[in-house]
Amino acid sequence: NSKAREFAENGTDVPQCDSILATATVQKIGTLPSCQWFMEGQVLQVRLGEGPSIAPGQAVSTLASALAAKDVDPLTAAGSLTASVTTKLSAVAPEASLHIWPPQAKPCSSVILSGALSTGAAGRAFVVAWSFGTADVATGTLQAYLTAASASSSLKLEIPGSALSAAVSS
Repeated sequence: NSKAREFAENGTDVPQCDSILATATVQKIGTLPSCQWFMEGQVLQVRLGEGPSIAPGQAVSTLASALAAKDVDPLTAAGSLTASVTTKLSAVAPEASLHIWPPQAKPCSSVILSGALSTGAAGRAFVVAWSFGTADVATGTLQAYLTAASASSSLKLEIPGSALSAAVSS
C-alpha cells in the first residue's frame, strides 16, 4: 500500500518519517524530525530534528512500500527510491569568536576562554578543538584541560589558577 497515496486520500499530510524513509536515512535526520506531504502527496518535505548528521549531497532513501507512481494502482508500490539532499539555504562559513576573562590575569586566578558567541554552525553543534597552537606552553597540566574541553566539544574552557601557576613555575 502506498503511504503517499494513503496520506493524500485521507487528508493526512503529516506522517511519521519512519513510515516513509529507510532506517539509515531516519538515523541521519536527527531526533524528532518532521515530515510533511505537499502537492497531494507528490512532494515530501523533511524538517531535520535535533542533532542531525545528514548534509547536502548525501543520499536519502524511502522504504520500498512507502510510495506508488502517480496514476498507477495505489496498491502497487514503486519500490525504494533514492535521491540527494538539497537545500535552498546557502552555506554560511563559520566565524569563531574567542573571549577571554579576565582580560588580564592575576596570580593564582582562573582564566576562562569562551567561543560561545561563534556563529555559522547552521543549527548544529560546533566541533571544537582547543589548543595553544604552536606556543610551547601546553604542559601536561594544561594539556589535560585542553583535551577534556576538546573531547566534549565545549565552547568554554576554564583553567584554574592552580593549574596556571603550576604551568608557569615548571
